[in-house]
Amino acid sequence: AKADTVFPVLIDYLISSSTTLDVCRSLVKPLHRLSLLSKESAKCCLDRLAQIHQSLVSSRKVFPDIKSLIFLKLISVLFPASDYVHPVATPAFVLLGKILAECSIRSTS
Repeated sequence: AKADTVFPVLIDYLISSSTTLDVCRSLVKPLHRLSLLSKESAKCCLDRLAQIHQSLVSSRKVFPDIKSLIFLKLISVLFPASDYVHPVATPAFVLLGKILAECSIRSTS
């Protein structure tokens, strides 16, 4: 279906380096609709999560770049975070928890 083709393209565009926050906000609703129609949306997001995890592991960086943070925020909007176990949201939250657990606190104020 067309939604299976358009969804990954919009995700890639959304997390491109030239994307502004206004563009991100304008794409959330269409992406949400496409995620409901597309069977490939979950696979696309899981692949992207794996890429983020792999880039953090290979670069030994503790904190992800802004594109990855935008994508993690997008996951919480596109997929139900209230499910006890969700095929996309759960791995995203586990990755986010891992990122937060490995970050050091620089200041308490």
